[in-house]
Parts: sequence; structure tokens; C-alpha cells
Amino acid sequence: MSRLSNDLSFVRALCQKLRVPELKYLQDFGTSTDKTLDLEGVRQHFVLEVGQYEVSLLDHLKKHYEGAQKSGVNNIAFILDRCFDVWLRKNCFPHEIANILSVWRFSLFTIIFLEQKKVFQQEGVDQKKILASVIGLLELIATDCIGWSAVPERSKHLLLEQLNDVSTQVIANLHSNLELIEDAELKWKDFQDKQRSKFTKVTQRLIESESQLCWKRFSFWCAQSYIDSVFARKKLPESLQCFLDSYWLNSVAVHLVCEDGLHVRLDAEIDKLTQSLMKAFCQQGKALFQLADSLVDDLKKVLDRSNIAYDESIFNALEESMVSLLKQEFCDSFVPYTSVPTDITLNEQFSHFDISRILYKDEVGDSSVPQNDSVEKLNLEESDWFVMGTDQASSPSMILLNRFDYAGLFLFGNYLGMKTGIYTRQELDHLLNQGEIKPYKQGESFSVVFNACVKGLMRVADSQQKARIAAAEKAKEEAERLLEEKRLAEEEAEKRAQEIAERTKELLKRREDKKKAQLEVSALAKVQKLTIGAWVSLTIGDQAERYKLVVKIAASSKFIFVDKLGIKKKEYKEVDLVDLVVTNKMEFLSDGAEFEDSLQRVVSRLRMAK
Repeated sequence: MSRLSNDLSFVRALCQKLRVPELKYLQDFGTSTDKTLDLEGVRQHFVLEVGQYEVSLLDHLKKHYEGAQKSGVNNIAFILDRCFDVWLRKNCFPHEIANILSVWRFSLFTIIFLEQKKVFQQEGVDQKKILASVIGLLELIATDCIGWSAVPERSKHLLLEQLNDVSTQVIANLHSNLELIEDAELKWKDFQDKQRSKFTKVTQRLIESESQLCWKRFSFWCAQSYIDSVFARKKLPESLQCFLDSYWLNSVAVHLVCEDGLHVRLDAEIDKLTQSLMKAFCQQGKALFQLADSLVDDLKKVLDRSNIAYDESIFNALEESMVSLLKQEFCDSFVPYTSVPTDITLNEQFSHFDISRILYKDEVGDSSVPQNDSVEKLNLEESDWFVMGTDQASSPSMILLNRFDYAGLFLFGNYLGMKTGIYTRQELDHLLNQGEIKPYKQGESFSVVFNACVKGLMRVADSQQKARIAAAEKAKEEAERLLEEKRLAEEEAEKRAQEIAERTKELLKRREDKKKAQLEVSALAKVQKLTIGAWVSLTIGDQAERYKLVVKIAASSKFIFVDKLGIKKKEYKEVDLVDLVVTNKMEFLSDGAEFEDSLQRVVSRLRMAK
């Protein structure tokens, strides 16, 4: 048998220990009699009912399996509901993707449920690998879905349809077949490879075209700014103004070079010729005599080298202006230099650029251009994702495709590689500060959330178990205390009962003794009254016999009885007669008074006879 992985063992232990207050629990697996959970039935109903972001395994189980569930079933559903809800909330997926990924909780439910049911006991099944494969595929899909947006409408179904197909294959895998999961992963990777290939081709063409356009516009603006800086507040002949506007502006732009993607360098010869034009036509004096012979030829060579077509008449006009200057014939007719009208968007895009940063000759540019703004603080890099709105789940996303640092421009595109916008540094800083654009918040991976949730719930379960143990100990102590109190009460009651019984017995004894004493006194009185000739009935055994008292000796308290024939039968002490009377064994038939009367009459007759 394959050994259970630590992860699943940890989850199994949690499922056995955790108790959620609002849930009803039966006994654990194998010990209860509730109906077996039908995974296929659960899956079909669960998938069909998924239409909301907050889909819950627990609610589904309650709806289709009424009553209490085994602790394993309830707790697996509770744990996975919690993990997925936290993970989806942290990652802020678009609702369309979140709804699909949310259903994956059933796949994990199947794996853990079957492990709890001890299905994975045959050789060759690696539960840890199965669980890791499903979570790994889920995290891969989550990463690949970053930047996806529901717009444009015509393209959104490509990813959703593929995601639905892969999800259906994984969720329908009720026996956790590793090959099916691996096949689903291969399908997803193949789809993503094709999408990345398309994205790369589209973005390469976009970056190339935007780079050319950006450099063309920027170099033209730099050339214009450079010429403006050289001839600012200068007066010059109209021929030079025309040459600068029509030819030299383009020539300067052609000879600007971007170094390291950040610095702009102007060809030293162009800078020298520009300065020569200014000195020759605007400062006059000796410079004109020094430059007049070669200036026009040098200008023509530069234009030819730059493939800029020109009309000879412009140079004829320049030569005529130089001759006039040498003769000093029309200096007063010079006009102030005017800049060539340019597209207003050029100033909007590049007005922040400091023309003094153009490098000349052997100057070395500063490798860093510190700016205390949001762009600098965020340290934006190509392939960084951003959200165009406040709600990441519903707002379109865009990726930074390229930075034109020399011009301070940032090119953005969508997940398809299509251009979404190009922003100046100032515009981007403003949008970031206002929150209209914000960095894409990529949440934690599912494995991190899963482990954190399981560990957190385990701490809760441990606390619950300790509380249950403490409660059981307390209940045991309380029961023992109550039993002890009951025992003591029973002993006290028994003691009191014994005391009452003893007192009652004593009272009864006293009463009987008193009664006996009374009987003895009465009996003694009767015995003492016996006289000679008294008849009594004595019960010996079952026989009652009649006896006559014939002798009564007062000194020795002796009484002698005879039967009716005068034969001596009984002799008793006074105390014996009292006992016989008290015990009702002797009954007085006569007390002997008749004998005394007869005797007295006999004595009286005898006396009278004398």
C-alpha cells in the first residue's frame, strides 16, 4: 500500500478534529449509517448550479443531502470553501474566470474525500502527486489568466472556452486518475504556447512601429528645439530662415542618435555647422570672412549624405545673402528668427525634455535620471501589469510593453498584444497618483493560501479539542464531585436513619420496658394477692392445666400448687409467677377468698359447738 502523504494526513487529522458550530455532524467514516455520498450526483448538480461567484460546497450538500453529514464530509467542504473564497478574493480575478476556477474546489473535494474513504490503498497511487498536480495546474492557469479582460468582446471566448474544457476534464475525474490531469495540463500548456506566440509576434510589430514613430517625432522635436535654442532672439535673412525650415531641420533630426535607450547625442559636425550658420549670418564680423568659402559646400555634403534632396536656388540665395552681408548692404532688413510651427501633440509629449541633456562631442550622460514621482517609486519594468480602474475584477488590464526612456514615453497593450495607450511620464504619474491606473495586484498562490488555511484551522481545531478535553475533565470532576456529594449525602442519610432507628428502638424499648414494668407491677400485685386455695390455669406448651395453691411461704416467696387430686405438681418463686403472668402463661381463676371464707365459717361453727 502506498503511504499517505503528510499533506493529506494533516488534512485528514483536521477533518476529524474540527467542529464548525453551525454544522450538524454524524459519526466519522465507516461508523454511521447515513446514505453513501454519490460523487457523480454531487458533481452534476454542483456544476449545473454554478452561476454565482460565491459558490459553496456546504450549501450544495445541505440542499441535496438534507440533515447531518459525517464530520469528514462537512469539514472537507468547509475547508475547501474557505480556501477557495480566500484565494479568489486575494487574486481579484475577473468574474468570468473566478466562476470557472471556483468549481475546481470539487476536484480537490473528490481527492480528499476518496482518501478519507480509504480508496487510495492500491499499489502505485500517489495521493500527494495527484493533489500537487491538480493544485499545480490550478496555479498555472491562474498565472496565465493574469491580464485577461472581457474586452474586446470578439476575443474573450478563446480563453474561456479552453478553460471550460480543461476544467470539465479535471472535475469529471471522479477517481483521481493522474493521467487525465496530466493530459489536461498538456492541453492548457499547448493553448498558452500558441497564445504567447501570437502575443509575441503582435507586440514585436507594435513595439517596432511605435518605436520608429516615437523616434521620428522625438528627433524632429529635439531638432526643432535645438535650432530654436541656437537662433533664439537672433535676426537673420529670409534665405537662412527658409533653409533652416526646409532642409536643416530634417538634417539635424537625422543626425540625432539615441544611446542606451536613454541619452540623445547630436553629431559633432552638425553642431559645428549649425553654430557656423549662426555666427556667419547673425554675428557677422570676421566669422563670415572665415566661413564664406567652405560653408555652402559643407552644408551640401551633409544634405547629400543624409539623402535630403534640395534645390540649388536655396544655396544661391544663401550665397547672395553672404555677399550682401560682406558688403553690408541690407543688414537693417533682417527679420527675427521664427520657429517652424509643429504638431501640438509634440509639445504635449516632449515638452518635459530638457534640451540641455543633448550630448555633444565626447560628453558622457548621467546613467540615472532621478525623479521623485510615482513612476520612479514603482520602478516600472516591461511586462508589468496594471489595472485601468478601481476594481481589478471588472476593470480592463494592460501590460507595459516598452519604455522609451529617451522620450519619457510608456507603451501599454492588452493581453492580446494590442495597443491600449502610450503615456508621457507626467501623464502616467498623474494617473497613478489619482488611482485611475494602478499596479495589478497578484495575490498569493493557491498552495500558500491552502496551507495557511489548513494550518489556521488546525490551530482552531486544536483549541477546540483542548477545550473539549478541558470540558470533559471539568464534567468528569463535576460528576465525581456530585457522586461524592451523593455518597456523602447517602451516608449522612443512612447515619441519620440509623440514629432515628436507634432512637425509635430505644423509645420502643423504653415504652415496652415501661409497659412491661406496669405489667409486672400489676402481675406482682395479683400474685401477692393469691391466697391458699386460689385456682390458676398454667399453659405449658400447648396444654392448659388447672392448679390449686396449697402452700404460700412468705419468707421464701415460695408457692406450691397441686392438681385437683391434691397431688403436688408445681412449685414457683414469686418472680417466676410474675413472669408467667406477664407472658400470659398463667391465668387467675380464683384468688382463694372462698377458701378463707369457708375456713372462717368452719372455725366459727367449731367455737359455737363448744
